Amino acid sequence: MVTVSFSGFWKGFDPGSSIFMDLLKFTTSREVQVVPKQSRQESSIEFHSVFQFRNSIDKALCYMQGKFDQEKWTNYLNKSKYGYVSRLRESQAIRIWYSGENLRSPHTEFDLCLGYDQSDEDLNVQYFPVWYLNFNWPFQVPKPTRWEFSLFTKQRDLAPRLRNACVFSSYVDPARTRLIEAVRQALPVSYFGAAWGNFVTNKQLISRNFGFQVCPENDIYPGYLTEKLFESYLAGCIPIWTGNDVSGLINPRAFLDVTGLRSREIIDLLGSLSEEEILVMRNEPLLKRQPDMNPIHSALRRVIQ
Repeated sequence: MVTVSFSGFWKGFDPGSSIFMDLLKFTTSREVQVVPKQSRQESSIEFHSVFQFRNSIDKALCYMQGKFDQEKWTNYLNKSKYGYVSRLRESQAIRIWYSGENLRSPHTEFDLCLGYDQSDEDLNVQYFPVWYLNFNWPFQVPKPTRWEFSLFTKQRDLAPRLRNACVFSSYVDPARTRLIEAVRQALPVSYFGAAWGNFVTNKQLISRNFGFQVCPENDIYPGYLTEKLFESYLAGCIPIWTGNDVSGLINPRAFLDVTGLRSREIIDLLGSLSEEEILVMRNEPLLKRQPDMNPIHSALRRVIQ
C-alpha cells in the first residue's frame, strides 16, 4: 500500500478525489491511502502545495518568530514567497510539490515539482498547468463536473452573437484596466465581479449573452496558462486574452491574443474584424490536441520506484 499526505492545498481541496490520487493509483498499480492531517503516521509520499499559512494570524506569528531566529526567518520566506517548507531531516518520505500559482519550482527541496515551469527531467520538474485539473483523463473515472477534451478539440457550429464583451474580476490592476479601457472603445463592455460590486453566481450562464470575454492572465510568464481561456471558450465567447502559451497545445485562431499590443492596436484589431471572421474564430477548436500525460506518469515512476 502507498500512503500519502497533503499539506498547503487550497480551501475545499479533497485529497481523496483529487487527480493526484488518480495519478498515483494508475502509476503504481497499488492501493493508495490518504493519511489524515491529524494522524501521527508518517506517509510514504507527501504532496505539498503553496498555501502554507492557515490564516493571517498564523502568517504574522511565523513572521515574528523569524525576526529572532535566522532559520525561522528562512522558513517564513520559503512559505510566504515560494510556497514550501523545507524537508525535515528525519523524514524519508518522497516529497512532491504542486503549484497552480505562478511560482518557480523549488526543485532542490523536492523529489518532483509540478507547476508552470517547463519540463526538465534533470531537475525532476514537469509542466502541469492548473487547467489539467478541470478535465477527465483516461486514467480517471469520469465525473460530470469535469470537462471532456472533445469539447475543445473539435470544430463547433455556433450561431452569431452580439458584438459585445464581458469581463469578470475580483480585483482591478493597472494592466487589466488598460486592456479593458481599450476594448471599451471598440465594443460595449459589461462588468461583473467584486472589483465592480456586481457579484454573480453563474459566470458561464452570464457569459453566454456576450460575443467576447476579456480574460487576461494575472501574470505573463512562459507557460502560465490558467482556466480562463477554457471557461470563456466553453461559454461560446471569443476570449480577448493576454498571456504566454509555450505548450503548443492552444489553437491561436480560436481567440484574440493581444499580448504586447498598444491600446490603439487593440482598438483597431477589434474594429477590423468582419462578422464572418468573428464567426469562424468562434467555431475553431481551442485545443490542437489532447495533452500527453505520459511524461507525468514516467516522472512519478522514477521518483517512486
